[in-house]
Amino acid sequence: MQILSEMNEFLRISQAAARAAGEILISEMGKARISEKRPGDFVTHVDFRSQQCIQQIIHQSFPDHEFIGEESLFQDGSESERGKIVSREADYCWVVDPLDGTLNYIHQLHSFSISIGLKFRQQVIVGCVFDPVLNEMFVATLGGGAFLNEKPIQVSRATALSQALLVCSFSSRVTRDSDELTRFINILCDGHASIRRLGSAALNLCYVACGRLDGYWATSVQSWDVAAGSLILREAGGILSSINGFEFDLNDPQLIAAASPQLGREMASYLSIRD
Repeated sequence: MQILSEMNEFLRISQAAARAAGEILISEMGKARISEKRPGDFVTHVDFRSQQCIQQIIHQSFPDHEFIGEESLFQDGSESERGKIVSREADYCWVVDPLDGTLNYIHQLHSFSISIGLKFRQQVIVGCVFDPVLNEMFVATLGGGAFLNEKPIQVSRATALSQALLVCSFSSRVTRDSDELTRFINILCDGHASIRRLGSAALNLCYVACGRLDGYWATSVQSWDVAAGSLILREAGGILSSINGFEFDLNDPQLIAAASPQLGREMASYLSIRD
């Protein structure tokens, strides 16, 4: 099958693009020009430079592929509105977050990444997440396993919430009476879990994939945040579902990621908000 023969080239280009963008992020750290998309949602000129760099490298090799990045509302006739991927008829579509963890980056807090995923029709087939500070490259191909700096990775053996270290993503506009906060309180108080909030959804998924964390949930991320990481997690043996325990939908990525089915079910029992 042609797609399999091309997989290594897709992965090679994604890593080259991630490393080139990482050089921009490191060189511009502490110099970012900041603007606000909406209250609490920031963007810098570095986000745009990183995305331009990634797109240029990808389109040099694959000019006919679609490209959807966080900093583009409309790109080559494709719309990426509210995180939903609305494709044209191209089989291949790159889904990119050029700087995941912008607020961390602005504060020079070293928890941010570059996320590059490649979809073939409706399935993510290549995932690449790069932490340029730690020089950690997480990658996966569909059916080919997951790797950190070329070494295989797998999820932890955690099965019980009471023994798990979890991470979550909150909206910057969370309110005291929101479902997000209710979920947090439910799992923190009733589930007796230890919880962190780190700021990069892509890295959160990768940290579950390599066993640094046992579970992750998010209700406010976008498709470009998790396209690459979702494949990396699954290829490392992790479980991915919607926040209510149904099938994960990349176009509506309210998600639970867990190291085991048992842990995923227990997380869902505390995180599901039902009428």
